[in-house]
Amino acid sequence: MTEVLSFEGEQSLDPFVVGAKASRLSEAFQKGLPVLPGVVVPVSLSAELLKSAAACIPEEGVHAARFKVMESELPCLPDLEVSYPFLSGDLVVRSSSPLEDAGEYSGAFTSYLGVRGNEETNTATRGVWASSLLEQEEGNPLGEPAGMAVLIQPEIHPIFSGTAQVYETTITVVAVEGSSAALMAGWASGQTTRLARDAGQVTISPSVDSLLDAETLTLVADLALEVLDKVNADLIEWAVVDGRIYLLQAKTAGNNEHAEAATGDNDGLVIPEAACGVAEIVYTLAGDLGDQLLTPLMLSQRASRSSLLALCRRSTETTLSQPSLAAWQELREQADLASQDLWSRSGLTMTSQDLLKELRGGSIDVAVEQLEHLDQYPLEALEGLARTLGGIAATMFHQGALARIEDFWALSSADLEAFLGSKGDFDNPSCLAKAQDQRRHSLMRWEPFVYSTVMAHGRKLQGEAISPGVGAGAVRYVEGLPASATPFPRMILVAPNPIPQLAPLLWGAAGLVTFGGSEAAHLVEVARSVGVPTVIGCDEEIMRALIGDGSGLVLAAVNGDRGVVSVHTS
Repeated sequence: MTEVLSFEGEQSLDPFVVGAKASRLSEAFQKGLPVLPGVVVPVSLSAELLKSAAACIPEEGVHAARFKVMESELPCLPDLEVSYPFLSGDLVVRSSSPLEDAGEYSGAFTSYLGVRGNEETNTATRGVWASSLLEQEEGNPLGEPAGMAVLIQPEIHPIFSGTAQVYETTITVVAVEGSSAALMAGWASGQTTRLARDAGQVTISPSVDSLLDAETLTLVADLALEVLDKVNADLIEWAVVDGRIYLLQAKTAGNNEHAEAATGDNDGLVIPEAACGVAEIVYTLAGDLGDQLLTPLMLSQRASRSSLLALCRRSTETTLSQPSLAAWQELREQADLASQDLWSRSGLTMTSQDLLKELRGGSIDVAVEQLEHLDQYPLEALEGLARTLGGIAATMFHQGALARIEDFWALSSADLEAFLGSKGDFDNPSCLAKAQDQRRHSLMRWEPFVYSTVMAHGRKLQGEAISPGVGAGAVRYVEGLPASATPFPRMILVAPNPIPQLAPLLWGAAGLVTFGGSEAAHLVEVARSVGVPTVIGCDEEIMRALIGDGSGLVLAAVNGDRGVVSVHTS
């Protein structure tokens, strides 16, 4: 028989025994806060089963691992209705991982509503355990398996529910009618009310526009302040039933009030419109190989930049027979000499590499003005070089030496020569990881320039500031559930709603933009925890028109402090 722990016991205060969610609620329960009674299946019961199941993920996949958990004979719960009469009706069976106090895991695991009797509760418990086995993507901590406790409480049917977060000068309340399930999952926007807070006192203006009446708002605000005082948690989930409020969850989210916009987005920088075409090139070719070999020549083409970028993308669709090391070295030398000759005879005061450094961290207007004096490199020769390099990139990708074709531009000449000289004996995993890391760092190096340029000259959309910070990158639009959990480095993730299934895509992202949802969504908590600037409530019709069919390069800049998104299309 499986031992379960009630909220009254000392063990229930230990997050390593009962998980973060249950330990917080146990502490609140013991301190007299309005928490529904409950019991917890401890972490230790699932540890060996989850470890064994996780071991088969690399070979069999995450679904096979979950089936292994679901087929287990564990747990064998006592007769809950007899031992705990408050569990005699419909139940809620929820996850309570030791990791869940960190926002990165918000909404990552499964909960079950309307569970009845021991047989269903045993099955739901296994379902919660199985949900802790996630796709193990590189750089994504959600892939790390962990022991899982399970929290069992009576189910209630709220009249209103939502979240409340305490900041230094305000309390933000997000409310919906009925259950908050759709709100937390990002499908509902709810109604957000910001209440002024001064020295622990909350002011509710008679004219405040809220789904909740003043009495209910006061209940929510008072509970949020009491939880902060007694449990040291600044974010709560709450529910109101027949005039009584209940605490459903408490956690520490961090007191990050958004800064008021006192200055312009570009802090006085002068950004010529011609910088937009430059931004497209340096973003597409970001990396040592791109910056050294192709970018200096591409920048000479003012009228043909978009068509050349399209050519670069098309050229990676066709593989070439692997060139010899000698042929590559000759090609590289010719490109180096062509670049040096072009920049020398143009009479520029900067070398190509000095100008690129100036774009990244100096006077953008001066650098772009210099480019206007650059002679044009013969278009036919440039197209030939782009085709050759794109073909080599496609060859490396299809031979498994690159995880993404774009990573090719981040290779060094030495990396490429190692591949060409390997004669089939090439360390693909080492190259994969190195190229991905170099590409990510290269994009981050160019991000301030791309952000400033796109924010200055893109189409601006105003939304709601949700997660602070700024970021820029290429737009990746996800219509519904993501077909793949592979994050693209420094992308701007755009989606209709902030649903939890998008969480794996946030690792390495530069920004998150949605049309719907609210700051109560679990995905927003994940974004804040991993430092992804977020804006919600952007105009869907305009954004969809700007994104188009996704075939071209669309750059976006996100300001999560001001709630501004700027989009630039080729």
